[in-house]
Order: sequence, then C-alpha cells, then structure tokens
Amino acid sequence: MKIVVIGGTGLIGSKVVERLTREGHEAVAASPRTGVNALTGEGLEQALSGAQVVVDVSNSPSFERAEVMEFFETSTRNLLAAEAAAGVGHHVALSVVGTERMPDNGYFAAKIAQERLIEKSGIPYSLVHATQFFEFARAIADEATVDGEVHVAPVRFQPIAADDVADAVARAAVDAPLNGRVEVGGPDQYRMDEFFREALTAWGDRRRVVTDERARYFGSVPGERTLVPGGGARLGRLGYRDWLAREPAAWQKALTVVQEVQPPFIPAGAHAMTVVVEHPPGSPGTPPHRHSGPAFGYVIEGEMRFELEGDPERVLQAGEAFWEPGGDVIHYQDGNARDDVPLRFTVTMLCEPDRPMLVLVEEEELARRRHLRAPRPS
Repeated sequence: MKIVVIGGTGLIGSKVVERLTREGHEAVAASPRTGVNALTGEGLEQALSGAQVVVDVSNSPSFERAEVMEFFETSTRNLLAAEAAAGVGHHVALSVVGTERMPDNGYFAAKIAQERLIEKSGIPYSLVHATQFFEFARAIADEATVDGEVHVAPVRFQPIAADDVADAVARAAVDAPLNGRVEVGGPDQYRMDEFFREALTAWGDRRRVVTDERARYFGSVPGERTLVPGGGARLGRLGYRDWLAREPAAWQKALTVVQEVQPPFIPAGAHAMTVVVEHPPGSPGTPPHRHSGPAFGYVIEGEMRFELEGDPERVLQAGEAFWEPGGDVIHYQDGNARDDVPLRFTVTMLCEPDRPMLVLVEEEELARRRHLRAPRPS
C-alpha cells in the first residue's frame, strides 16, 4: 500500500515512514526537503499519485496566532484537494489532546480549524490526538520561564514519547478509517509542576520550578484536565524516566566520532604532540616523510591530497579525519588539492622518545622503495 507522509522528514514523520516501510508498505516521506510543500501545493499531485492513504504530521514553523492558523488552514485545504483529485481513500492527521478544551490558545484553535476541514472534506479520516511529547519538555520549560524561574500550573499532565506517537499514527494509517479520533498519552500521569520539578533535576537544570495556578501554557491557562486524555485512550509503553535513561545526555549529543581506529603499535614511552599545519593554495605540502609512531589528523579547512605508502592517493575534505601507522611507512603526500583556497589541518603524533616528530625520506630510499608505492593516478 502506498502511504504518503506529509512532514515525513520530521521527528514523528521520519519514525512513521520507518515503521510503515518495515511493515512492507510503500511509505513516501513528503516535505519541502523532498520537493513537496503542502502550504504552496508544490509537488503534491506527483507525490499523491497512486496513494491509498495520506498521513499529515506536518507542523507550522511559527506559533504566532495568525501564522499558525494560516499554515494549517492553507496546507490542509491544498492537501485535501489534491487527495480528492488523486482518489485517496484515507486521511490521517496528528492533532493534540485538549484542542476543544482550550480554544483561546492560538495553536489549539488552528488545530481545531484543521480538524473541521478534514471532517467536512468527504474523505474518510482518522484523527490521532496525542499529549505533549517528552522530546518537547525542555521547550515547554523554556516557554514557561519568567525571570529565571519556571512557572507551571499544578494541572494534570500525561506526556508521551515520540516513538509511541509514531506507533499510534502508523497503526491508524493501516487500519480502517475511524471517521473520528483516537487519543494517545503516556503511561504515567503527573501534576505538571511536579513533572517539571523532577525533569529539571534530572537535566541538571538549576532553574526553580514555581507552582503557579495562573501560569500560562503557550499563552493560555490550562484547566485541570485540559492536557490529559479521557477514558479509553491508548497509552504509550515508555515512561519518562525510562525514556530519559535511554536518551544521550547533552554532552553526549555534542560528540561526533570522526574516526575510530586501532594503531598497530605505540612506541614505549611515547609522548604526544599536536600541531596545526597550513598549506597555501596549490602547495605540494610536506615532502615524503615518516613518523616514529602513529599520527591522527583532521582536516579543518580546504582539501588535502593524502597518500601513504601502499595506498592509492585520495582527497580528504574539510571535516574528514585521517591516520597513519608511523614507523616504517612513508607518508608521501599531505598537499593542498586546491589551487584557490588554503588547506588547514591538525595532527596529533605519538613520538618515540628522543626522536624528531618527522623525518624526511631521502631520494635514494624513495627510489629503492618505489615498488611499494601504489600506482599513480593516470
């Protein structure tokens, strides 16, 4: 079954596409990044051709009242018109628990308008109403911050993991149309102020959480049950504490592994030296040389022509890493592959005691080892 997911490259959409594809469906990720824009209508006709189901999990880039209303009304009208022309038999949309209970909220009002258009379209539909995502908890806390303190109302709160939301949306897409809604929420219910007090502690965030009955939630004061589902809701499997435990910490998210290797040896008593090398445009770089121990490098700027003895030369771009084993292996090239921009890279070398970090190779030895060099590019 062909299922087009509008907003298919976002947080929920990408997870829905992955699930539907795994189940054997033809899941199409449609978003401005893939050339499909429901707001302008661009690419809709082609994307929806042959589709049996359309899932809309797109979201407004702005939460300003007029702009969010314009986004949901315009994109939904465009999408429903394209579905009618393509003969789509099921429209699934992701909405929010409590939209009708807080209509003075600009975002909720826009979602109500979206749902009314869907209900009146004549296309069979299913609405998935979800509670707030764990992934957005920090944004909610930031929005509620006043003078360095997080003001939160002591109302009921039942957030859910994005993975569980994606499961519910994917399930709705393959089931028969409800012509109504299903509500989904997290497995645990909290008081909102208590949840954020615990969450900020877990984040290591020192902001104080203030229990404030008049605290606003994105511009509106929520009621006791505004943000929680009613009876019969489907509950997610993952609680917040378990979700938090499996999420990488902020410092882990800041790390990007660019290379991970196991050098053949490290000289006994080696000391490390880190240098930054800069070659102007067109420079051939350092003459053929060798190091007494392994070396690990990273291209900061430009492009490097890199060649080790026995390996074909290659060009490394900025952001790529390299390494060499050192010892007897000759490093033939580290020159600038461009004649219009400089090359800049850093290298950390593990040097044998009382040995220079770099030794040039004599012409006589180069000639003697010529057979060990990889064939030169033609």
